[in-house]
Amino acid sequence: MQDSCYFIQRLSPHQLADIQIRLEYVSLSRSLFQWVPASPQRAQFIVYKFPAGFHKYYHEGLDSALVKLLAAMPVDVLLNETAYVSHLLAKQRASSSEVYRGSSYVFTSSCDFSTLDHPVSPHEHGYAVCMNGKVVSFAKSARENSEAAEIIVGTDTEYRLRGFAKLTASKWGRHILDSGRVPFYSHRAENFVSGLLAKSLKVRKFCEIAAYD
Repeated sequence: MQDSCYFIQRLSPHQLADIQIRLEYVSLSRSLFQWVPASPQRAQFIVYKFPAGFHKYYHEGLDSALVKLLAAMPVDVLLNETAYVSHLLAKQRASSSEVYRGSSYVFTSSCDFSTLDHPVSPHEHGYAVCMNGKVVSFAKSARENSEAAEIIVGTDTEYRLRGFAKLTASKWGRHILDSGRVPFYSHRAENFVSGLLAKSLKVRKFCEIAAYD
């Protein structure tokens, strides 16, 4: 685990963004990507804002004039004026554009793994807490490849606020670190509960994201 954590600490936010992009898309160049045929992910344009700097990724099918326009726009406009940017993209697609607006983090050696002694069970590329033979909370890989994985967490309503989400998520994060891969945690901007879990886990935030389908 120590070696993999050291590897993650050496990665810049730009490098982490590139790795995360490759979880969902085929990277064609530093800023160009294509869709994976079997994947439901269909972003047209993605912008990452880092503590210092930013990066923009474009689907290969975007009109060159639109790419130039997006490239010239300030990053804060792309992150916050989502209705306007969606309108620009909708002109090319002749349909409305859905927007994912959120934050991304990575698990590191500084995360809180103190709950790992509690009982959890392996579950679908992750871990779960079971009560009376039923899965009541889980954390597993929503997507993964040979270099990284991204987590999805869920807890039944009646079992929330018991620390189960933190328990399973921390177990998953440590497992991915031990495998020598980068463990990502992301959530939508409006998901306050997921933000609190990120704070509890002590995952390290490296960017804000806006992804336009």
